[in-house]
Amino acid sequence: NIPAKVVSGDFYNFSDLGEGKYGFGVADVSGKGIKSSLLMSKASSLYSCLSKTNFSAAELLTQLNNEICETISRGMFVTMLIGIYDSNKNELLLSSAGHEPPIIFDQNEKFTNYTESGPPLGIMPNTKYTEHSIPFKKSSMYIFTDGITEIKNDKGEMLGSEGFQNYIKKYQHTPNYERLNKIVEDLSSLTVLEAAELSKLLEEKWGVTAAAPVAAAPAGGAAAPAGEEKSEFSLFLASAGDKKINVIKEVRAATSLGL
Repeated sequence: NIPAKVVSGDFYNFSDLGEGKYGFGVADVSGKGIKSSLLMSKASSLYSCLSKTNFSAAELLTQLNNEICETISRGMFVTMLIGIYDSNKNELLLSSAGHEPPIIFDQNEKFTNYTESGPPLGIMPNTKYTEHSIPFKKSSMYIFTDGITEIKNDKGEMLGSEGFQNYIKKYQHTPNYERLNKIVEDLSSLTVLEAAELSKLLEEKWGVTAAAPVAAAPAGGAAAPAGEEKSEFSLFLASAGDKKINVIKEVRAATSLGL
């Protein structure tokens, strides 16, 4: 879960319900920052508590919606997808509250989407959600938020669901435990537009420009080579380590840039 700013408004949860059944939920709060994170914290706590005794995806969404409607701030809402996988029947029970349609990729390399949905949580109290059972055998399901589909390429075009499917196909033969990391690593690469915006913010905050880059200080507290200038920014980069994604996360936090 990589936040757009300092804290995240997304969350996911999964649990073993026993007898070969597994429950899961993914949600996204409108907006970004502290306010959204606090609302998500409440939604996450409610889900963790209620999902232990309510094994109907639709009824669970109805419960969550009524609880959230009581205290939610005007103009805010939560999208959420809840599911239960039955490994004995090879079935998925799904219910959605305005969430991004999950992508299912089957053994025949065919994509399908679960598009049935009710309104987001926190908008209309007493909403009755519906659930649907679908066959799920020798397939993969990808559940995500708009943080994926709204990533922009160098032409300013959003990735979208179809663009995300290209990454799924690209890594379809990668083992499960490596596949997600590979996809996230690819999607975390800076686009040209993001780099331009980031460059502007870095120049305003530290005076760093592409034409006059600073040399990062060695990690681990080692002394900088002779003649190498150490600055606040170079030490900041060194503290992030040598992984690009960590540097990106640190810069996001420092600049409040929602990449």
